[in-house]
Amino acid sequence: MAADFKEQVLQAVPIESYIGRYTALRKAGKTYKGLCPFHKEKTPSFTVNPERGLFHCFGCGKGGDLIAFAMEMDRSTFPEALDTLARFAGIERPKSTQGNDPRERLFATNRTASKCFTDFLQSDQGVEARRYMSERGIGAEMAARYELGASPRQWDWLSQMLVERRDEALELGLLRRNERGDVYDFFRGRLMFPIHDAAGRLAAFGGRILPGDESPAKYVNSPESPVFHKGRTLYGLHQAAAAIRTRGECLFVEGYLDVIGLAQAGLGYVVAPLGTAVTAEHLALAARYAQRQIAIFDGDRAGRSAALRFARLALGAGYTEAFAILLPPGKDPFDLSQQLRPADWDQLLAARVRVDALLLLEWLFPDLAATLAPENLTPPEYAAFVAELYAGQRLDLLPAGLERRSALDRLFRSAAELERESDRLLMLDAGARLLTLDGSEVRREFGAQHAASLRSRPGGNSVAPSAGPAPAAEEGSRPAAASVDPAMSRVERALVAELVWAPAAAAELSAELKGLELEDSLAERVWRHLEMRLLTGQLWPAGDLRRLELPADALALFSGEGMQRDSKSEPDRAVAALRELLRHRSILALKKNVGELDRRYIVADLVERAQIMEERNRLLKELKALEFGRRSVGPL
Repeated sequence: MAADFKEQVLQAVPIESYIGRYTALRKAGKTYKGLCPFHKEKTPSFTVNPERGLFHCFGCGKGGDLIAFAMEMDRSTFPEALDTLARFAGIERPKSTQGNDPRERLFATNRTASKCFTDFLQSDQGVEARRYMSERGIGAEMAARYELGASPRQWDWLSQMLVERRDEALELGLLRRNERGDVYDFFRGRLMFPIHDAAGRLAAFGGRILPGDESPAKYVNSPESPVFHKGRTLYGLHQAAAAIRTRGECLFVEGYLDVIGLAQAGLGYVVAPLGTAVTAEHLALAARYAQRQIAIFDGDRAGRSAALRFARLALGAGYTEAFAILLPPGKDPFDLSQQLRPADWDQLLAARVRVDALLLLEWLFPDLAATLAPENLTPPEYAAFVAELYAGQRLDLLPAGLERRSALDRLFRSAAELERESDRLLMLDAGARLLTLDGSEVRREFGAQHAASLRSRPGGNSVAPSAGPAPAAEEGSRPAAASVDPAMSRVERALVAELVWAPAAAAELSAELKGLELEDSLAERVWRHLEMRLLTGQLWPAGDLRRLELPADALALFSGEGMQRDSKSEPDRAVAALRELLRHRSILALKKNVGELDRRYIVADLVERAQIMEERNRLLKELKALEFGRRSVGPL
């Protein structure tokens, strides 16, 4: 039965051992304490109780058993989390509990195919693939860690191996049909790279041609399927997840061999997209595990373009700790993994460039690094030179006769493509400083040009995004207050009011506030103004509404006794307001999840109903704890 399988898994996996993979735990009596892996904190408020098999964070309110932890950590469903823990414990799911997830047959087919590929690699027939791996410096340890395999050049080898799973193999793209209806192998004569999803399930394969093959496609991947979506999957994440959490950063490279080479060089926190550029989903997936995202792509023009796309995407998504490492022309991460010493890697990784700095200099002066970099620099020296240049520390190297007008026009064109007003302001002000121009004049000219550009488009009655503080009449993109949960509106307005009164606290909480979006339209407009000030380092005088230039209706947030405050209490009040907002959001999310479970229960079978009720009871316990915490805190 499903309940018995769950208990078997929970008994086999010590909760403190599994959670200890994601955050360092220190024994404190009968419990363990550590920093919460779900939110940023400086003082440990996260506890694990092995006797009861529970965890709880007194900071963000998250808690539950080990399955709840795995669900939250991997953003997975109950069955997926249970399977993840079972794989960790080396326990196979009983057949009586299988079949609830129709995708399981596809995962099982991929596992069977992977076993075929690895067996072929180790056989006498796999000598060609093993020779290639040896020539590229891929050791046996890495081959085992990444479960490498190989496929023969036969047209129907895998088809014969998977004869009992042919329908599934066709759905996965492992097999194809030609015009006559004959079935043939998709991967032939290739070194095979199994691709796992974030939960560790084998979702797809990549294949690289071996030397002497004349195929025009150097790399091919499995097509998208019910278990594989390349825009949401990162190669190597399954193997790198623990190292990424420990390091606190995720290193993006371009391909399979880059991942394996860097992991072999000791950089185990490395992942790669799958034959596509890094997507917003890729960044969001990596952000579950680490706050810092770093791209290190090939040193050719394509790699530089990929770095710029990564930078633009990270900036637009609001990642404040996103960086790129630029390599000299002709160099790529895999080759460097074979050449550089550990000390060289330390120097190279330290030469990271913030994505906003990279974009700004490339917008103003395209190919600047290639133009100014001295010849014969080693890769670490080249990266360090570029890092200094793009950080604005070597502007003395810029040619004296630079044409400011053309540089400014390029900046305007690129800034107009940014979606967030705060990003446009940040880049316009930084560009004005580099060009020694007046920032307010640059913003005004940009606003006028952008408005004219929008009016010239078909249906061009659009209003241009502002290049300065939001005018009083502007409506935010959020729904009107009438459509917002009244309690949510109250806590959101309370938060922005406290931030206005405590600019120092707002700056200290900037990491927690990153990416904050509010539903109340008034609170959202005030917050966007404060966010712009935080991003540009222009803190405001506490409570000075006139100098803040807030929308006129924002004065309603600061009327009455709220104007009379003890300034010493402001930082604590701001922290309490933020926690109350996060707590209330968690309450609403839990209520929504309970409602969804109730809808699923109606159409579920008996086994799934038991799982749903178990999950529903867990959510109700969390909801009760959060609501009790809110009552104990009292009104702000």
